[in-house]
Amino acid sequence: MSSSSASHLTTSLNRAALEQLSHLCILLAAANKSCMKRDGIKYASGDSGKGAPLTEFQQYLSKLALICDTEKGKFTMTALACLEGAKGPEYVFASNYRKPMELEDTKKFLERLLDYIVTNPEKHKPKTHKKQVLWRILEFNFGKLDYYLGTLVTVLDCCINECEVRRRPADHQILNRLYELRNKVNFSRDMTTNDFQMQVDCETLIKAIHASNNDSLEMVIESRIKEEHAGASENWYELRHYLGRLHSYRQASEVLVAASIKWPELFKNARISYISSARPKHIPVPKSSSINDIVSVALPEYDVPNLDADIAELEAFNLGEEIRQQLQKRRMTTLIHGEVQLHNYLVQRRKINSSDFWSGSMFIATSKPSCRLCHYYFDSPTNDFKIQASHMNIYPKWRLPDIYENQNEEAKERFEKVVEHIIEKMQHDLLQAFQNKVWDGKRHDSRTDSHRRMWTRATNLSRDTAEKEVQRERYSPGPATPPPDDDESYERISRDNYNTGDTESDGIGVGFAK
Repeated sequence: MSSSSASHLTTSLNRAALEQLSHLCILLAAANKSCMKRDGIKYASGDSGKGAPLTEFQQYLSKLALICDTEKGKFTMTALACLEGAKGPEYVFASNYRKPMELEDTKKFLERLLDYIVTNPEKHKPKTHKKQVLWRILEFNFGKLDYYLGTLVTVLDCCINECEVRRRPADHQILNRLYELRNKVNFSRDMTTNDFQMQVDCETLIKAIHASNNDSLEMVIESRIKEEHAGASENWYELRHYLGRLHSYRQASEVLVAASIKWPELFKNARISYISSARPKHIPVPKSSSINDIVSVALPEYDVPNLDADIAELEAFNLGEEIRQQLQKRRMTTLIHGEVQLHNYLVQRRKINSSDFWSGSMFIATSKPSCRLCHYYFDSPTNDFKIQASHMNIYPKWRLPDIYENQNEEAKERFEKVVEHIIEKMQHDLLQAFQNKVWDGKRHDSRTDSHRRMWTRATNLSRDTAEKEVQRERYSPGPATPPPDDDESYERISRDNYNTGDTESDGIGVGFAK
């Protein structure tokens, strides 16, 4: 679209509503921080039980989105949907902000991985096949993986030090388990060599994390988290989080392989495309940092003096400073989150009926739970799409897709209804924060459940397909020479076979997995 037409946005027609939403984001984010300080909360993981559990198909799509989110932070967060194509499934994905080459690399990774999973060219037995899939996932996700491993070292050291200092009778056994994990995470993370040792070492660590589902480690972590000493429990929260993040890659490999057995048609003739990320842009920020001025814009229908006592109480816990910090964040460029970008793309192309989607599932999978604003965006009465439960964090850099003057009246009306709905929800939340002084959200935007509970959910699909695995192994020709230890070892992958995969392309951003 030309720059001249880009200047005619309906955002300018509804500037007051968008300005109000901006003020609400800043004020609620700041109020939440002040509520945390008031209650002495240093760490909170939110309510992970919100929302309906994912179906097996939704789990599968969510794992595909997860393995496409390759860097720590917000930019590579990925949303993905599966449409019903003429010859097979059509996967389409979007990321918060990726360059065209990065999107193309992600598309090729998915093409090759789906093809490898369903064809199993080396005719590996099930356990070895899952490990080979895991290995490929680890290599593509090295950027985030490297961060997780480095942070896990620090967190383990903190937990070990805490146990050493306190020296309680029950700490001896847990110290042994912590040192065992610490030794397993102490390996070189050099991806420039061709000996694949990093993948092997990382898989060994993940196996140890998986094994902790059956020992006392998780119970100890949970008990330490519940301790009243906030400074101590924070380290254990972090330990649980990063163990779970690393374990999620194993879960992904298991779910993907299980899905290929239960639904092989999801992997054959798969068409994969992506949506270009929206460019970051600057949007207006409040001209005043005065609390009363911001409140009057955020809650124009409300009698602000009635909130004076509540605001004064939070001001004692740095509400004004928190607002100034949020204003600084807002002055940076804003992003359209991947799930909103993908939804907007599908709606513009009239992909709004269940018959357009594989198995009729109008589900947009995300690599992380959605934020509060995305949650309210999809909660709008105008929307029929589903997403996973939100962590309810607030990101002031969030923005809506651009709607242009030359779009039809239906699109403009839908845009206005969505904005109104989000504003109503945010106003309710802000009043609750002022009046009840309760913080709602999570420190991490990815899942912080214990890895035992995550493993239980993620392996439902694997258990359902266990019999099919046995049958496929029984009736399929195996390798001429079996792996020396099917449960422990990876077979070496040919670097040429792994890094090259022929794809047929019908244009930029679109390809086919053979």
